[in-house]
Amino acid sequence: MDSIQSPLLPMPLEVLTHITSYLTTPEYCALRRTCKHIEASLFKDFAREFFSKRQFCIAEFSLQALVDIAQSRFGPSLTYLVINLERPTLKFVDQWILPGLPPSELAARKNQHIAVWRGHKNLIDTLRHVDLLAEALQKLPNLETVGMRDFNSRTRYRDGTVWHSYGTQTETTFRFERPSGTPGERAPDSESASYIRHVFLAILTALGRMNGHTDCAKPQRLEVILRHAQLSDGAFDIPPHLEASISSVLANLKAIFLDLNSIFPMAETNVMTHHGYMLSQFLLRAQPLEHLRLNFQGCHQDGTKDILSWLSQTPQAANVLPTQGDLLKHLLKPVPAPDFSLKHLEIGFTEADPLEPKLLLSLYKRYSKTLRTTALHKVALRGPHQATEKVNIWAKFFDQLAELDLQLSRILLSNVSQTCQVPYHVCKVGFSGGPRSPELKSWSGSAHSLSHALKDYAKSSFVTWPPTNDTDGGDTSQSDSSDPDDDSDESESDED
Repeated sequence: MDSIQSPLLPMPLEVLTHITSYLTTPEYCALRRTCKHIEASLFKDFAREFFSKRQFCIAEFSLQALVDIAQSRFGPSLTYLVINLERPTLKFVDQWILPGLPPSELAARKNQHIAVWRGHKNLIDTLRHVDLLAEALQKLPNLETVGMRDFNSRTRYRDGTVWHSYGTQTETTFRFERPSGTPGERAPDSESASYIRHVFLAILTALGRMNGHTDCAKPQRLEVILRHAQLSDGAFDIPPHLEASISSVLANLKAIFLDLNSIFPMAETNVMTHHGYMLSQFLLRAQPLEHLRLNFQGCHQDGTKDILSWLSQTPQAANVLPTQGDLLKHLLKPVPAPDFSLKHLEIGFTEADPLEPKLLLSLYKRYSKTLRTTALHKVALRGPHQATEKVNIWAKFFDQLAELDLQLSRILLSNVSQTCQVPYHVCKVGFSGGPRSPELKSWSGSAHSLSHALKDYAKSSFVTWPPTNDTDGGDTSQSDSSDPDDDSDESESDED
């Protein structure tokens, strides 16, 4: 349509933008092609919605699309790049073949499915995926965040669908496989765990190839957000020939998000290595780190404790060799204490390996001068060993936290819990008197009012105890023992 004749030209941009919010993606694209003036007017909003954050997978068509976008006028708009762990598989080859197809078409579809799978395998075997990813990264001048995920985001309001990896819904009609999080997949020698480590290392390798390119961005955020899979400690083992390039990438990071598990092979000498040893070495290379999120959904057997204990050390602490015998001294070199100035700390999913309150307190004390915000999601605190009395561990924790000289301006808690040792039980902890769900508690304000806020946290917290039968037949499932000094036995009947 000729721009001079377009009835949309006199329309204010705000009105035009509002109209586009009701359009489907095909309708939106059709409107943009109405005339050059409309296309130019909508370019900024269109680029922000569809190209500021894009998801791709390790497939030739997907990564080639990333390269094409990086080389186009949309390249400067891309600030957040997500690599999804989905991949072609032969597991579902028969599920996508419609019954009643002629034999020739049936064979053609199966051959196409197999060809896509072989193409992915060749891409991995030849490391071409690293080349394509590195080529694209070198053409993205405003890239801020690189992430890895095993799910599709539901933040896409348009079309009532999710954000898919580029090309998975158009280039093929086949279902791609994602990690399911089963115990077999989490085993360190499983094919799924190996692929997750491979993709993670491929991302770091491609980022490392950006060194020496002055016209490309230096991402400051690495966000691994996984719902089903986790990174084992071996994923952070950097090969010697890549150590220099990847270290330069980590040295530029200010934010790191990780989902972890603590599963790794036993040493042949039957000596268990330090949980998180490779992770500690990995994080140590990111000295400018200001924002750290660690989810321990797959951690157990003191894995969480070992990692957080290392983070709690001060640079002045004596770094002695492990004291588990001369053999272990030769297996592990000491990892120096971190010298971070963390401003934001998030911890999640410690239910499988509950924390001792003193460990969490030492962590906050370590970063008391720099820490400004903190969030705890599905964090479980461990009760005293063999304790039989009902004690609100979180209330005591908040009172002890208030005694530290913290400079926090924001606290967020969600779905926290504590353990009861005799009998063992995980008890939910909630907060009364708030406008939101009792599982959620948030505060923001000045550091001067922090002590009062923590006292409020302690006072409003309550524990949902496991049901017990007393002599009167009463139900003691919930006790509002918000005051840690209240020893009364008064009781009331009663995601991410």
